[in-house]
This record gives sequence, structure tokens and C-alpha cells, in this order.
Amino acid sequence: MVKSTIDLAEDRIDRFPLNFISNETDRLNEKYSILVNQYSLNEDEYFYWEKLQSVTQKVGTLYDITPASIPSNMHCIENPDETVLGYFSVSAVSSKRIFIKASFAGFIDLYTNCNADTIFNDEPIPYPEFTYWVVIVHGVPPPPYKVLTFIHGCADCTVRGKNTPPDFWTEAK
Repeated sequence: MVKSTIDLAEDRIDRFPLNFISNETDRLNEKYSILVNQYSLNEDEYFYWEKLQSVTQKVGTLYDITPASIPSNMHCIENPDETVLGYFSVSAVSSKRIFIKASFAGFIDLYTNCNADTIFNDEPIPYPEFTYWVVIVHGVPPPPYKVLTFIHGCADCTVRGKNTPPDFWTEAK
């Protein structure tokens, strides 16, 4: 995402949307983290990235920009007529990890379709033609019991991510 501060009173952009999270996910049920990197650009770099963004993001309508080669600051030494893609730059970067810890109501429960049948013994499961997963539930009263499910995500939390928090997650309580 490219944004300019040239027409602003100060070199600061506030309330710029960085990421959209749909209500079709449960990412905000607990808390959410995003690592934001901000790069400083000179005017030529800014125009290069702005042109690239406008060509790649606006496609599919009658009034779109016709895709074309965007001039870069790199050139082929052996063949000056050869087109070189990309832009070489060195810039300062500032990084910040942002945490959203608020509770958001109304998000879907991805586990509502986790239909399960309780199995109280170790007999073979009577549906060998289907793929199934067994969840061992430790509850009250003991002993643990087994639950059969045909939806992989209902039994295995690693389908949608890892089961160990990253280092930055535990530090930001």
C-alpha cells in the first residue's frame, strides 16, 4: 500500500486501513496481531510503486488502465534495449506489532457443524468408507471418552494453525 503525505500538514497518516478481517472467520475471537512495516520513499520510488499499484489493482472494467511496462531505475548493461522489471531502493523502515485485544461479538463459530457421536468403547468404527477423526475428551465424570467426527477441523486444531503460540504472542498480554 502506498500513501503520500505531500498534501498533508504533517508527515503523518492516521486511521489508514491496513487489513480487513471478515466476519466469516474467528480470528478476532481471542485477540489479533499484525506486524506493520513502514518504509520511507523518495518521490521517484513513490511514483513507481503508485503506478504499479494502480496497474495491478484495477482490472476488470471498461475504464481500467491498460497494463504497460512501468519504467524502473534498473537497466541491463549488456543490452540497453532489454526491459528490466523492478525498482532498486534503500530506505529506512520502522516496524510495529499491533495487537487488537477487544472482544468482538457476532462472529461465526466455525465449530457449529462439528456433528459428533459418542463412542464408549474401542470397537471398530462402523463407517470404514469415510475418513473420520477421533477426539479424546477428558471431562467429568472420568474416564475420558471418544468422539467421532467427519470434519477434520473439529478434531485437529492444527488444521487452521499451530498449537503453540509464537514468541511475540505470549509477551503481549
